[in-house]
Amino acid sequence: AQAPGDDLLQVLLESLHDGVLVYDDQLRILRANHAAIEILGLGEDGRQLSGHSADQLRWDQVHEDGSPLQLHERPVWQALHQQERVHARIIGVDAKGPRGGQRRWLSVNASPVMLTAPHAGRGVVASFADITDQVKALRALRESEQLFRLFSDHTQDVVWIHAPARRAYLFV
Repeated sequence: AQAPGDDLLQVLLESLHDGVLVYDDQLRILRANHAAIEILGLGEDGRQLSGHSADQLRWDQVHEDGSPLQLHERPVWQALHQQERVHARIIGVDAKGPRGGQRRWLSVNASPVMLTAPHAGRGVVASFADITDQVKALRALRESEQLFRLFSDHTQDVVWIHAPARRAYLFV
């Protein structure tokens, strides 16, 4: 039997562009919206998330530098055990689902919550946005800037960049 408001809650969750996962106090997934399943590349396997932990689903999580994210560094763990909100933490996730295998970069928010029946107790709501394209664009920009610096530092010619609209030299 559904509790009053469950239909409205489901409509709300499914209308969001960001992924949402609701965890219990053992960090088992209680609910996932469609965006979460899509972002993590889980396809039909995403319907089976309920009751599983991220470790059981083999989601490798990494820092921005690619080093492994230890359990106590994960936003969901921190929200549950430190009872503090985590805002806009950037992590990489390698989901091993049928459409996984490609690292996705996420901006994660996690908040501790008190759950009501049938899962009464502490829990966590995590929301996340896929920022993979932005991360790739930023890396490409950094590489381009490094290449430009390398060129300009080693040429014997004078190099400058002038912005007429600002009436300023941006680089000499």
